Amino acid sequence: MAKFTLDITDEYPYTLLGINTSLKGYRLAWNLNRNLNLRLQREDPIEAFNKLKEKVNFSFYSFIEENRNTVYRLIENRSGGNFFIPEQPRCDYLLIIDRPSEQGSNEMLKIIRGISSVSMAFEIQIESLKSKQNILLTI
Repeated sequence: MAKFTLDITDEYPYTLLGINTSLKGYRLAWNLNRNLNLRLQREDPIEAFNKLKEKVNFSFYSFIEENRNTVYRLIENRSGGNFFIPEQPRCDYLLIIDRPSEQGSNEMLKIIRGISSVSMAFEIQIESLKSKQNILLTI
């Protein structure tokens, strides 16, 4: 009997931005709303498990821009001593953008970096993350 192998490559139609700031989540969401013309709203926290298999809650904000069919999600990366994406310990928050344009994400980074309390903002390559399945929790 012949053996067949199925080779599946994961495709992520998202842009993932890391944000380092001293702002609380609601204040960062307010600044992003004001500067990027979004309407991020607080949602129920996302539950994930840490290395000890304990439940950890991460604050979560989202906005659906219907005319461009784009979803924005702001997720707290640090909760106590736990991380939503452990490979990115320098990030305080993660901004996930569904189906962004390349030009739009670069412009968005410039605007985010211009917010006074944001120390750093950068794009994260999803393919390089070991815990990329956590991003699927936000869908």
